[in-house]
Amino acid sequence: MSLLVASLNSGSNGNCYYIGNGDVAVLIDAGISSRETEKRMKQLGLSLKRVKGIFITHEHSDHIGGVAKLSKRHNIPVFITAATRLQGNLKLEDSLCHAFKPHETITIEVAADADLQTKRSGNVKIVFTELPVAEWHQLSNDEKRARAITNGGGVSIVRGKREVDFGWFFMGTKRRESYDDWWRCEIRFDPALDDAFGISHTKQQIRPSENLVEALTPIIEDTAKALNSRARHKYLVLKTEKNYGEAEKIAARHHGRLRPISKRAGLARDTNLLADLANRNVRVRDALADDNVKPKYLIVPDDQVSEPFYKAVISDRLLVAVLNSNHLFYRKLYEPLVNQSALESGKMALIINLMLLSAIRAEASFNGRDERKLLAKFRKEWSDVFDALLRS
Repeated sequence: MSLLVASLNSGSNGNCYYIGNGDVAVLIDAGISSRETEKRMKQLGLSLKRVKGIFITHEHSDHIGGVAKLSKRHNIPVFITAATRLQGNLKLEDSLCHAFKPHETITIEVAADADLQTKRSGNVKIVFTELPVAEWHQLSNDEKRARAITNGGGVSIVRGKREVDFGWFFMGTKRRESYDDWWRCEIRFDPALDDAFGISHTKQQIRPSENLVEALTPIIEDTAKALNSRARHKYLVLKTEKNYGEAEKIAARHHGRLRPISKRAGLARDTNLLADLANRNVRVRDALADDNVKPKYLIVPDDQVSEPFYKAVISDRLLVAVLNSNHLFYRKLYEPLVNQSALESGKMALIINLMLLSAIRAEASFNGRDERKLLAKFRKEWSDVFDALLRS
């Protein structure tokens, strides 16, 4: 049975791909409206009744714009990571939402014969991996080459247990960029699919069939673009972090002049949260390992924070303002402002940093459970309203 791959739309105004055979199909992304999806499928003679799932690659509006209405109207399950659902602010029906973890193996079935003359098929397994930008971005060029980071972006083709080719395969219109050094892709297949991959007699090169290219390109291209965007964003976050130092030192210097934090409020209140954050952020990890008993303040962007723009994570000697680097306030104002190299005498970036640190210092003085709940409720409400106004 042949496999049909159709692009319902591709580009900054929306992305949506149809992949199916005569019986079942899936959509990769739903970045155009529900009505437009229905209209374009009808024009191509395709039925939404055959669509058994919508797979979302990432949270950009041109990939998720129509998914909520399309899923609800046609009762189609949506396969999406928890972080993408949260960051995209998607109002999906819980019963139709199937969460999966990033970097899980993607398995798809493709025809074994390049000419599609038989019904034989085989499985192709796709695995994406991200490299730790925060830990490795400061390595020297020699060290990056030694770890195969530089010019390492691309797709490794593995037949059985042996790599038979490496290159810029199944990328569609995506061009290679420097940020592509920070992710990897591996495609594994069984020897039964040699014809589809166009394996040469030396088994050291592939010439994929048109059918295979059509099947894999929507998945590989969209995911590669998303991982490139994530790497670029992580670099911007790291650049922004360099400008936090002055505000953090001022806050720490004034710590003893402020109303003391009660032991009940401060002692290891957020130990588990700090440990989790330290696994992702080297500055938090270093601060926890520091033997200095003096209180320390940190501003830490994190792309795994939930909806509010910031939250306070506090221990007995560490006060951390954790910023949601996916929040619109961060992206539209905070990050560009803090990254400016020259400011007026008002030093707006310094003032904003001090505003954040004073906010978490104030929160540390609220001891009661009801007070903590009220503060959390306020932060979420404030962040939601701010986000909504920025979108208007």
